[in-house]
Amino acid sequence: MCSREQFEEKLKQIQFAINVLKSIDDSRLRSVRMEQLINELFKLEFFKKIQRPPHGNGIFITKYVDITITATDYNFNVASRIIGPCGSTIKAISKFSRCKLRLVNPNEKPLHIKLIAKGYANIAKWKIDKAIEGIQYVLNNDQYEVSLNQLAELAVRRGIHEKSPASVEHCYQVKTSLSHSGVVHVENEADRKEEKIRFHQRNQ
Repeated sequence: MCSREQFEEKLKQIQFAINVLKSIDDSRLRSVRMEQLINELFKLEFFKKIQRPPHGNGIFITKYVDITITATDYNFNVASRIIGPCGSTIKAISKFSRCKLRLVNPNEKPLHIKLIAKGYANIAKWKIDKAIEGIQYVLNNDQYEVSLNQLAELAVRRGIHEKSPASVEHCYQVKTSLSHSGVVHVENEADRKEEKIRFHQRNQ
């Protein structure tokens, strides 16, 4: 379990965000402000600093990697954890790594994720490595940072649409639901060459 301090701090952030958003009548402005607040309050630390790729060398390629994750090694819904509320986590991984990610079978086990990176050979490899690093970070959930922030984000997204404010504690305890909005699909996959990677990692 997360610490009481972590929990209480996140509750304060949720309540603050909901209070700010409830005061905005215009739905378009409220939606924009919500994304700003979510980014400020709940964005994972790991993805806040976008790294620069190395100088390119070699030929320009499109690199495909297929990752297989044994979902039974985890005590949570792996696909939901990677996708995040409204696709926010998978979008963060994609932006961080400059890779396209596609969850092939999000409702099945094991979970297959296809990574696609374009660039000079060394840059494409760097992008793939960063995507894998991001996925592992999300699944490791060190100090419960990932699950805590995902639940907080979801509480704000759901809470702002409630006609009568529900308790923050109730909003906080909701579980992330599986969303396909963050999945990036790839065209013309028939003639690709794939590198297959399997990794097994237990969550605390």
